[in-house]
Amino acid sequence: MTSMLVKFEKPNQVVDFVNTISRYDYDADIKYGSHMVDAKSILGVLYLAVSRTVELVLHTEESNCRDLKQRLAKFAV
Repeated sequence: MTSMLVKFEKPNQVVDFVNTISRYDYDADIKYGSHMVDAKSILGVLYLAVSRTVELVLHTEESNCRDLKQRLAKFAV
């Protein structure tokens, strides 16, 4: 398991994020405080993450997700 902090200012960023992360087979969640949603759910991410810094939790080894982290760098805090 690995994680990174991300932030979305606009809803279209969430759509781009979900479309990117959905291409990968492993599970991913967005966490804010004690709340957690599936990172591959547009509605869940919109509800929890717009205009907030949230934690993206990737359920895979660090070595497996380097490509994804590079693609998501534009959302990283």
